[in-house]
Amino acid sequence: MTGKSISSDPLYRTLSSTESIRLLRLQPGAGNDAINTSLELILDYAKSPPYQALSYCWGDANSTLDLVCSGQTIQITSNLHEALIHLRRQDESCLIWCDAVCIDQNNVPERNQQVSIMGKIYQRASRVCVWLGAGGEDTKDTLKILLEIARRIHDHNARGSPFKAWLSQLSVREDKYSIITHAYPMDEDAFSSEQWKLLGRFYNAEWFRRIWVIQEIQAASEGWVICGLYEIEWDIVALAASWISAQVPWRSGVNWKVKYFGSYLGFRGAQFMWAQTFATLREAPFMALLQRARTFHGTDARDKVFCMLHHRMSRPDTGLHPLSVSENGKNPTPSSLFCQGLKLPIDYKTSTLEVYRQVVMQSLQTYNNAEALCYAAYTSCHDLSWPSWIPRWNIALQESEKTTVIPFLYNASQRSRFAFRLSHNQNVLSLQGIKLGTIVTTSTSLEYTAFGTQDSSSSETGVETQLRAISKILTHDRWQEAPFVETNATRSHDNDEALFAGFSAYILPLLKDHGEACHISLMVGICCDCCGKWLHPLRGKASTIPSEFFRCHICESGPEDICLACYNTGRRCGDPSHIMKRRTVRNILIQHTDAVFDILKRHAPNGDGERYKNLLSVTNARLVYFEGSQGWYGSASEAIEPGDVLTVLFGSRVPVILREHGSGYRLVSIGYVQGLMDGEAMDMLNSGELLSETFDIS
Repeated sequence: MTGKSISSDPLYRTLSSTESIRLLRLQPGAGNDAINTSLELILDYAKSPPYQALSYCWGDANSTLDLVCSGQTIQITSNLHEALIHLRRQDESCLIWCDAVCIDQNNVPERNQQVSIMGKIYQRASRVCVWLGAGGEDTKDTLKILLEIARRIHDHNARGSPFKAWLSQLSVREDKYSIITHAYPMDEDAFSSEQWKLLGRFYNAEWFRRIWVIQEIQAASEGWVICGLYEIEWDIVALAASWISAQVPWRSGVNWKVKYFGSYLGFRGAQFMWAQTFATLREAPFMALLQRARTFHGTDARDKVFCMLHHRMSRPDTGLHPLSVSENGKNPTPSSLFCQGLKLPIDYKTSTLEVYRQVVMQSLQTYNNAEALCYAAYTSCHDLSWPSWIPRWNIALQESEKTTVIPFLYNASQRSRFAFRLSHNQNVLSLQGIKLGTIVTTSTSLEYTAFGTQDSSSSETGVETQLRAISKILTHDRWQEAPFVETNATRSHDNDEALFAGFSAYILPLLKDHGEACHISLMVGICCDCCGKWLHPLRGKASTIPSEFFRCHICESGPEDICLACYNTGRRCGDPSHIMKRRTVRNILIQHTDAVFDILKRHAPNGDGERYKNLLSVTNARLVYFEGSQGWYGSASEAIEPGDVLTVLFGSRVPVILREHGSGYRLVSIGYVQGLMDGEAMDMLNSGELLSETFDIS
């Protein structure tokens, strides 16, 4: 849908200034009356008469209807047509701003300019109307559930205070997510099965996953969500979604996704939109923001960047997010601590690849580190024609695909001097670093006997050393009170004993009934996408044989996990012709020996096994364990292969795995490597044990 007039007379006259906008006057009407509209030119949006801004999804571009606008007939999508019918008044006209009609979509310079002020357009609106569609017979019941959830949270946190005042105050608090997390617990019996499903259908609306609506609703001074004849305050919708997002990870006894919701993306999308800022401790904050927004989609791949350029970012520890480089050789001043993003021009004449390349280049220059590679690694193997060091933000990732190594926790290249060079054709990025051998083996099983020498493994001290190493690799040496909140993460340095005690408390009950080596599954929360049952019989117990399942890597919606029972009975992903690849459940292989049991029994009484299990659920998503040619052990994404090169690149806080490609390399993965996360490679470089070299990454 382009909004192009089919008349020879121009509908869109040139905007007179960068402050000018058009508003759509919606004439009164009711029922099946034809929609009659006209475009009005506003010289300065700051001085415009009151208007409402529409936030919606364009819908199917091939499903269009006629709209009379300023005496001409134009084509708009049926979803927009339906929204205008519900927004018009019976007795008077009203002014609406909607992008599809108010912007000349065929005029690229105008489109560029109007997109750059879109946040201000929504901010100036008297209210922002979120159109979710015509709704159905159960719409009223769904909105009642949302209101009931909001009132229960209010009664738990602020009983006696006026509800609307409390909600208004909560919506602007930076710590509201913490408040919601500790609200009343999510109980499956709180609502009926059908009511939970109503919530799932409501938040599965396309609007909750559209990239542009993020800034539209965040800019709103007043937001209302409209479903057919019913409407509800946006803050209530966002509050209910945030509560469910906060509570679901802790309710692992119920597979909420399969049983009720179908997807968590809508809930998490609403939660993200409701936040005042994007809080992160990462050192390339705009890159981290784009990574967080991967689950949202837009009609144009470039929108993944353009939409987020003015998004607020903050650091939980210091407030507004500082740049990690000085200005003119001086320390950043307070006014420079607010980082809205990188200074990129909005230009739809620039290709997607070039826009994404500009983001990476500005990130390397502005933040003065190589954290950009952490985000490129997610999609580096998708397309060999695309430079592997440039992230593909237009490729959505499943939650379980996301590598869980958090860069700011480590400092593998500490005291290094970051510098980079770009080739003449801008496709090859050259970085200095240290080569630490190659990957020798990869496996979904991590054997504790892999660590230490044969002599040390025979003593109790050697066995404990190995068990401690494995407890750190499994959690990436990570410690945090709330495993699902990244900004709460810390290293386990001050909690080494607690981490190992938790590991012991988790492992011991699973081993005690076995008299031989056992595989203990690490997939603590993944279920079959077909039947909803746990993917394997290992969850919560040990087995002498690791379980297997099947995965589809073709589906547009992302990889699907299918249990053996469903596969063997012919139940597969959406397309039966797709090839399902057999996979082995990630697991640890623990030998049954007196030394192992004595160590676990000694430490388990002081440990929290449930907490350790929660950590495993966020640090073992779709990865493999590897052994390096120089004796290094660690974990990385499933994309790595024997022969890949293990490196520590200057400016990168985590090790990087590359693959030889022609005369250079391609990026494959970042990883956690036991014994290389705190500058050990740099120490070996400075002592002369290792040499630095240049890595040309295409």
